[in-house]
Amino acid sequence: MGSLAALLKSNDVPLPSQRTLVEEILRDKRAELATSGDAISQLESTLSALHAKHAELASEISQYDSILSPVRQLPPEIVGEIFLYFTPVMHHDSELGKRERVNLPWKLGHICRLWRAVSLSMGQLWSVIDLGAPCPVEEDDRTPQLFDPDGEKYFTRSISQDCAEGYETAAALEYIDQCLQRSSDRPLSLRLWTHDFAALPILEGFLKRSARWAQLALVDPEWRLLDRLSRFAKQLNALRKMVISFTYTGPMLFFQNWQCVPNLTDLTLSRVSLPRESFMHVPWSRLTRYCEIDCTWEPHWPQGSGRLASYRQLTHLCTFFLKSHTLGAMEPVLLPNLRSATFDFRGSPFEGIQSFEMPKPELFSLRYSRALKLSRCIPASSPRLKVLRVQIQYLEYDRSSGLEHVMNMFPDLIELVFDIPNLISNADILRLIPFHDELPLNPKLQIIRLSNRSFQHARCHWKTLVHLLQARFLPAMGGISALHTFEFSTTDLSNDENVTSGLKALAVENGWNIIVRSRIPFPPWDVF
Repeated sequence: MGSLAALLKSNDVPLPSQRTLVEEILRDKRAELATSGDAISQLESTLSALHAKHAELASEISQYDSILSPVRQLPPEIVGEIFLYFTPVMHHDSELGKRERVNLPWKLGHICRLWRAVSLSMGQLWSVIDLGAPCPVEEDDRTPQLFDPDGEKYFTRSISQDCAEGYETAAALEYIDQCLQRSSDRPLSLRLWTHDFAALPILEGFLKRSARWAQLALVDPEWRLLDRLSRFAKQLNALRKMVISFTYTGPMLFFQNWQCVPNLTDLTLSRVSLPRESFMHVPWSRLTRYCEIDCTWEPHWPQGSGRLASYRQLTHLCTFFLKSHTLGAMEPVLLPNLRSATFDFRGSPFEGIQSFEMPKPELFSLRYSRALKLSRCIPASSPRLKVLRVQIQYLEYDRSSGLEHVMNMFPDLIELVFDIPNLISNADILRLIPFHDELPLNPKLQIIRLSNRSFQHARCHWKTLVHLLQARFLPAMGGISALHTFEFSTTDLSNDENVTSGLKALAVENGWNIIVRSRIPFPPWDVF
């Protein structure tokens, strides 16, 4: 063996005796290798069988566990109440832009027989009829899918365009007919967004049930559909909410028959061009909720006179959402009953939120894409304010107003959201922390959302922020509400890695609801 060891370390030619010895060793090793290979194969086969058995047992356990699932213990009435909790509503512009259709009851029916039976028995689930976006029309004749009302039916476009249009209209009418039958006599919420060729046939089907209309959303309606509605002779007494929305700014056309909606209280107009003869008859004084998004008012009127006259009639308004690129200087408008105000101003300079006199708002939200003074970002006098959200691009110097002044103006705030550059100093943070026996500013705060750019970095200390979180998440003094959420947003270009990692560590160590993300959520739409 010693000679073989030398041969293993060299390229010498083996002697005949050495050659014979090597051949014997190889036979023994190959036999041993074959034996170990057989043992491995046997073990692998056994392991594979064990894996299969394990998976089978896990599947059987899961099936038997499902028998004991708490969901099975719920009576159909409770299951139905849960379903109703997710019943969709007609949202405003940010939701109307989605191409997906409301399909809740169809999806519920695919889970199990019980859920299908419950969903079919609940008329409220079927009373929201949403046709979704019209199918795209291809230039060739090979469009594979035309309409899918319940996740099971598919239609194909034939060579004839007329035949294809007939298929789409028939499929939409079939979908509508099933919803109308299953909704029984429930109030209807309708969202119509169809090709022009299908608009009138579908509308005529709905007009037969006009007494049940409660909400109506028209997306990109063509002039013939609006004209047919304007000539409709019956009263839509049940209609409370109406939405007219265009994907792009619509032509100078509008709904005319406002006399047929005597109980309308909720109106949304999105990218609508408002001619004089239309908006003069809008029931502004009855509205309690009004949403206007990027609308244009007839240009040959004196600047702002039509819009201003309309706004002044909103005396019963409780919720106001206004997004505009063209709003400039305005004379004061009194909104005496307003509770929730959301403004999104971009484009032209804005002279200040004080154009709107709002003595009673509880929620105020402003987003502005240019420079603005802090004193112009907030209502002039709103002592009941509970939610304040402000996002502006640049902060103008304002000697007369700072953050402490703002916090003193609204002592009952429960939510504060700021995305304002260089606003918060170390002294501002200290005013939110109790000192000795003195209550801090805004002791009822439960939600704070701040962006990293809102801090004056050279004048803010990490220890002060930690002290704030400790004092507010675990208040030791009576009269201070426990903080529920603290949110900090940052950008990829910032140098706040130490702050974000420190906040994440505090959240893990203490179980506090501290959220760190790349962009501050600024939800002006959540009032809807």
